[in-house]
Amino acid sequence: MEEAGAESRLFDEEELRFLARVLRFSGEPQELRKALPSLTLQSYPAGASIIREGEIGTDVYVIVKGSVSIRRTRWLLFQHEIAKLSAGDFFGEISFLVPTARSASVMAAAPAEIFRLVSEDLKNLLERFPGLRDKLEESARERLFALARHS
Repeated sequence: MEEAGAESRLFDEEELRFLARVLRFSGEPQELRKALPSLTLQSYPAGASIIREGEIGTDVYVIVKGSVSIRRTRWLLFQHEIAKLSAGDFFGEISFLVPTARSASVMAAAPAEIFRLVSEDLKNLLERFPGLRDKLEESARERLFALARHS
């Protein structure tokens, strides 16, 4: 779900190479562009909501610039920050790997530029390059463990 406040923009070759490094993609950047035809780079102002805890979504996001705050709801009313992520980090992988409601909310802590990887494109990429799945699975395990500590 694309949130209000986000603006999509074209991305350049350098930003595509950055994404390839984050994903540990060993092919050429143009190969990555072809494998992810729905790839967008979105700009969010500080305070913008990117993902809401409890909503259904399977897209994965990679931070290019800026930072985001990962927040969990407590006692139905209060949100507390459980992590802060910055350039080179990604989020959304838990719901991508295990289709379920989002486990936390994500909001821009500062103006941020974030790649949005549409789940169908990412599934196709992982079928072609199965080694990329390892990084997503490792991150999901670490985050689920951290979420359990903060519950």
